[in-house]
Amino acid sequence: MINRPGPDGDPMTEEMALLGHDIQSAIADILAGLSLIDDQGLTLKDRQQLYRTRAASKGLARLFEDGMTTLLTQAPAQPRPKPVVLAKLIESVARRWTYDDDSRVAVVINIQPDLPGTVICDRAAVERILSNLISNAVTHSGGQPVTVEISHPSPTQLLFTVRDHGPGFPETLTQSRPTNSESALPLWQSAAGHGLGLRIVQSLAQRIRARIALRNPACGGGLAEFHLPVTVLADQPIGTAARPTPLEGERVLIAEDSTSQAMFLEQILAQCGALVTVAQDGQAAMAMLNTDTFDLVLLDQELPGKSGLQICAELVKRPHRPRIAILTAHRSDAFSTRAKTAGADLVLAKPITSADDLIAAMRMGAMAPVQSGAFLHLLDIAGPVAAAELVAQFHADLADVQDKLAKALPAFDWKALRAASHTLIALAGTAGASDLEAKARDFNHAANASDRAQIEIQKTDIIQGVTDLLSFIDFIQQQHRASS
Repeated sequence: MINRPGPDGDPMTEEMALLGHDIQSAIADILAGLSLIDDQGLTLKDRQQLYRTRAASKGLARLFEDGMTTLLTQAPAQPRPKPVVLAKLIESVARRWTYDDDSRVAVVINIQPDLPGTVICDRAAVERILSNLISNAVTHSGGQPVTVEISHPSPTQLLFTVRDHGPGFPETLTQSRPTNSESALPLWQSAAGHGLGLRIVQSLAQRIRARIALRNPACGGGLAEFHLPVTVLADQPIGTAARPTPLEGERVLIAEDSTSQAMFLEQILAQCGALVTVAQDGQAAMAMLNTDTFDLVLLDQELPGKSGLQICAELVKRPHRPRIAILTAHRSDAFSTRAKTAGADLVLAKPITSADDLIAAMRMGAMAPVQSGAFLHLLDIAGPVAAAELVAQFHADLADVQDKLAKALPAFDWKALRAASHTLIALAGTAGASDLEAKARDFNHAANASDRAQIEIQKTDIIQGVTDLLSFIDFIQQQHRASS
């Protein structure tokens, strides 16, 4: 998330933040427009070009976010782990790099069986690493095909293997340092790298604690292995029937003044099984909310007539209100805090590039169950050994809370529920899971009052919140193991 400076910040930084907002709005319109183009009447070549342009535009949106974050904070962008539908990630890579055009090098993607359906990873970093490895392979392939193989060698790892039939990597890039040296990484990773593409791969792999290995097989060519630590969220392998989405059958109101973005959102929500109504200004949205019932409302912050936050402030006063998501290009912690204070359940950063992005946000809360920057900073301060112990203990404590809740809820064991929720308040606060912390406090109050009705109302959110937080901690644990 881009942290925008406060009112007393540097004027140039403030100007860049405002410029970034306008550029992100323009990118959102471009993505929406590209997604709305009907490809049925296009030739195969034109359809492939449209797919490549869509994939590249989504990549541009992610690159711009990282670039603005680095520029405004004067620090590299932090990892943004979130649920990623693996089939969609593979489809994005395939559409950008596979062609039926004889004038281009063929890139063939082979998918091994039993890949997981959904994993937690930093999608933007993964796509950038793959793009640079594939681009490097295509450049050196001598016109021969490049093969990308995707496998799942262990429960906590994906392996992407990129192979070309060129002259292979220089020998210095395939050597490892002696075990008594300062770094056990290959020379190309710990030195300046070989070419800009591999330097980018080096930097991103270190950021997400992945491992890159380069070698030259005896049969010729060059082979790059990208070992990615992941947490598997879905036990449903690629190719099996899709599960219902969190929006299946829900009535959704979209309040968005950009026609193209409204049409795009309507399209992806319909793909999720939602029943969609669209309003193009704040007054129209309020009129619909006064005469109809919705499960979810997506409110653009900059609506004419009434802003998203103004509508949100009116909705939260109602005894039975819908879930509220604010759409914004103001990518800042300060705005998210304002929106949550006004009563928003989610803050969705534009551009939303796909139905999967929206589903991930719905599953994980406002872009993640944890404001992960503070938690990761705490681990960095602790150092690698203490951080590993801290994460392991945190995981054990959280799993214990999950177990105690599962046992205490059916019998309404008030003492156990009070103890479990009290511990959860502390754990969620430490992890930066502010939404879960607030819900745990409410749950604890209900347990102290022996209020069965409130416990029944709140238990689903508490159980899901603990599950999501455990998934995040699993991911952090695996990253630390991969880097040790």
